[in-house]
Amino acid sequence: MAAGRGLTRIDIPERGSHGYLVRLSRRGRSYSRFFADRSYLGKRPAKKAAQEQYREWLDKLGGAAAPCLSSRNSSGVVGVYVASTLGASQAGVAYRAYCASWTSDRGKREKIAFSWKRYGKTVAFEMACHARRYRTRDRASIIKAVAKKRKRQQASRRSATASRSSRPR
Repeated sequence: MAAGRGLTRIDIPERGSHGYLVRLSRRGRSYSRFFADRSYLGKRPAKKAAQEQYREWLDKLGGAAAPCLSSRNSSGVVGVYVASTLGASQAGVAYRAYCASWTSDRGKREKIAFSWKRYGKTVAFEMACHARRYRTRDRASIIKAVAKKRKRQQASRRSATASRSSRPR
């Protein structure tokens, strides 16, 4: 059973350690604290105290962390990365694509790639993010969903522009 964001349930009977560990990292600094069941007179009070500590740290240090870009994650989205390959038909020509990967329910690695040349860099990224979020390799449904989303965004931008231009000055 999940303890909640930032919380981990610790049960080590050999050491007599039972409780919740709360952790948070912001701007390169890590914060952690253990809330023992024994100190808080039970599991529920220990969990509640750990959740309160987590909320307190969030208020003090800021909400959600910014996406981490590193040598292992160049896109900022977990499971979405840039793949570069050299073309077989034309020597020296590099092809780039956004790839989405995840582990299926059976434990098999699934992945799908979207070419920058075919879809454009921005649309390829959106498609890879959609594929990763919904864990699907059905290219037709991904293209349809992303096109629908982009159409909604364009319509809302047009209506916002129209409402600004129709206002009296």
